[in-house]
Amino acid sequence: MQKLEKWQISPHCILSCLYFLLLPTTIAINSAGNSILKLATIPIGLFFLVSLFLSNRKLQINGVHLSLLAFTFSAISTLFLNPSSDSISNVIGYALNAALYVCISVIPYNKAELDLMEKVQIVLLVVLNALTLLSNGTEDDRTTLMIMGQTSDPNFFVGFFIFPLTVALKRLASGKHRILYLLLIAVSIYTIFLSGSRGGLLAVAVTIAGFALLYPSDFATRMIVLDGGIALLFVLWILLKPVLPEKIVARMSFAEVVESGGTGRMEIWKSMLREIVDQPDKLLLGRGVNARHGMFVGGMWDNVVAHNQILQTAYNQGLVGVLSFFALVGVSFFRCRKNRKAVSAAILGMMALSISLSFNQTTRSFWNLIAYAAFAFPDNDINTDNGGLSDHERA
Repeated sequence: MQKLEKWQISPHCILSCLYFLLLPTTIAINSAGNSILKLATIPIGLFFLVSLFLSNRKLQINGVHLSLLAFTFSAISTLFLNPSSDSISNVIGYALNAALYVCISVIPYNKAELDLMEKVQIVLLVVLNALTLLSNGTEDDRTTLMIMGQTSDPNFFVGFFIFPLTVALKRLASGKHRILYLLLIAVSIYTIFLSGSRGGLLAVAVTIAGFALLYPSDFATRMIVLDGGIALLFVLWILLKPVLPEKIVARMSFAEVVESGGTGRMEIWKSMLREIVDQPDKLLLGRGVNARHGMFVGGMWDNVVAHNQILQTAYNQGLVGVLSFFALVGVSFFRCRKNRKAVSAAILGMMALSISLSFNQTTRSFWNLIAYAAFAFPDNDINTDNGGLSDHERA
């Protein structure tokens, strides 16, 4: 009976899997401004809250939870500088996000539940490819996800793939159904090519490199996996280049990146940095989580965002926000570096994506990773990710 209880799947786990599987629906917004994911989160979150009091499992708090709360408090502190209704709404969003991820991850899961969580990421990867390739969604003539007639920003879209792709790499390394996982990875990279996201392609390359350097147990295997990953990207680019739209191929050239200044990002970054340096009184706490930078863009005045997580955090939440964000990422990465390596590799990929994307409270592809990083390690299986080796082989 005890063995059966050890392997049973709890309702808490099932609803967590459902939440993670609904990730793409964050782009589908109704007339009231609420996404499908947000509406689904209300009953799911209420169940989590109630289950914390009714569950007989011992709750486990770790450094990821504490650093997530610290980052959330840094967002709350900006209300002293900008207590506008929009800022209050965004801060409430950060607080609710933190509460949700704490509720998801403080209850320890058994090995069967953690394995189901991984399988959900593979299902999500299949769904993302199918929805994208069959929906014909476009944004500025670039292929992206479309749900209920609403499309995703291409960089935001590629973020959906980072963690599922890392789990697929882990499954590929495990040696089971390798052809199927290799095909799924290749199709995913093709879909990412179609998005025309240069930041997304960089993030995928960093994810593969991070996986190669973290997951295998010895240096020689790491080099083989790294070379194989680089070769896979190169071969796929050569094979797929003739069938990709000309505009996408042109976007990927170094000359186009320099000419466009990263689609205007360089100009924005320089202007925001100048303002940060010129206003030392706002260096500590920033300007508020909803602050936008005013500047001339394309000959007209506009309020812009940084399209860069670190710069946006420095601008909005100041030095306190940046340090708390680095603490959150660092604790999450190092906590999983040995025992949950796929999560650490995905964190590296998301940080590469953060060069061209800001992680506000709706960027679930990043915040979901924080929840996975906070999951308790099974007491009888500390090395959850072991480089594809069995316990006997590691001994």
